[in-house]
Amino acid sequence: MVAISYGNVITEAQLGQDEVDYMTTLIKSMPSDGKMIEWGSGGSTCIWIDNMLPTQTLISVEHNESWHTRVKRAVKNHFTATPNVTLLHIPEEHGIQHGYGALIEELPAGVAKYINPDIGQWNANIYFIDGIARAACLMSVLRHNKNSDAAIFIHDYKGREPWYDWASQFCRVEIVGTTLARLYPNPVQYINTTHNL
Repeated sequence: MVAISYGNVITEAQLGQDEVDYMTTLIKSMPSDGKMIEWGSGGSTCIWIDNMLPTQTLISVEHNESWHTRVKRAVKNHFTATPNVTLLHIPEEHGIQHGYGALIEELPAGVAKYINPDIGQWNANIYFIDGIARAACLMSVLRHNKNSDAAIFIHDYKGREPWYDWASQFCRVEIVGTTLARLYPNPVQYINTTHNL
C-alpha cells in the first residue's frame, strides 16, 4: 500500500511502490494522445492522472458509489489541469453485492454493464483491471480491444491465480510487481477447413 495525499479524500493506493513505478513509467511513455482504461477507481486513479498529459485520456469505471464519489471529489479538488478524465459509476444490478478480497468479488453476475462499459472506442494504450469481476473484464478487453500494442494488466493477480485462470489461459502472463500481472494475448489461430457437400 502506497501513501498518497490528494486532500483528505484519497490518502492511499492499494498498490506496491514497484507497481506504481512500473505503471507511471508506462503511462509517461504513452503517445501525447494516449488513452488508459481502468476498472476500479481509487488512489490509483489519482496517481494515473498526476502522471498524464492534458492531451491524454483516462476512463475509470467503478461499481461502488462511495468510491466513485471520493475519487470524483479528489479529482475536482486536487487537479487543475487534468487529462480528459471520465469517471463512470456503473453499479451492481439485481441486488448482487460483490464484496472485497473474497472470491465472490469475481462473480460476473449483475455487472454486465460494468464489464462491458459504453466507452466508445476500445483503442486504449493501457487497460488496468482492478475492482470486481476482473477475469470477465479481461475477456471483455480481449474481445473488444482494437489496439494490438495495448498493455493489459490485472492487479492482485499473484496469489489469486485460480480466480483468473479461466480467462488468463488465453494470454502469456508476466508478473511485473508485487501482485501485478501484465497479460499478452495469445494470437488466435484459425483452422481453415473445406467442406465438400
